[in-house]
Amino acid sequence: MVGMRYSPHDCRLALTTVLEFQRSPMKISQLQTTVELVKRNNTSRCCRGSPHEAPARKRVTMIPESAGATPYGIFLLADDYLSAAKLAFRDPRIGTGPVRLMTYHAAELFLKTYMRSAGETIDALRALGHDLEKMVVRAKSLGLKLPAQIFAQSRKLSANNDYVRARYVVTRERTDVSDESVLRYCQTIRSSVIEALNMDELGVPQGAPWLGALPTDYPKQAPTESP
Repeated sequence: MVGMRYSPHDCRLALTTVLEFQRSPMKISQLQTTVELVKRNNTSRCCRGSPHEAPARKRVTMIPESAGATPYGIFLLADDYLSAAKLAFRDPRIGTGPVRLMTYHAAELFLKTYMRSAGETIDALRALGHDLEKMVVRAKSLGLKLPAQIFAQSRKLSANNDYVRARYVVTRERTDVSDESVLRYCQTIRSSVIEALNMDELGVPQGAPWLGALPTDYPKQAPTESP
């Protein structure tokens, strides 16, 4: 686009998309979704800092459960949920439920980012449900290194059924983990995944986009497009 400046981050995003497309071709529609994410991220950064002009946000269809889901695509969605949770946490008009729900969902997606990269199929990820304790145990078995407190916190969250309670319960219990602790819990998982997958702080892969062989359910070649 004439007059548009692209940052080094945007260039890395574009290069990552091309390399991943070359290694295992996606459907054209899936590639377009990735390109739309790149354009959206670029637009939001260009408009940041202008209090009078809200960035135009396009509705992007991103379905991590689809067979063509990549680790990087899932990571981007997880980061969106975590960013939204942090904004909600700082807004006094928003209660604890939305903050916790978005944070838990972000943590789930960060863990699925690693598991997908390690070769897990979408069916295997779905079978874990929304049980964060099961997810951290499975991610560990696939090689993800997590601090001991993450396992302890995951057990407590599962015991309290907090992931579900955050959706419906408006009262707090004394045994509930604080919102600050929940955000730190998710941030720790994010940092562990970044290190394990050799990503930069923005989640851009610095090496191979997959830990090993592609998942068995990942499209091996692009289908013939209808005219």
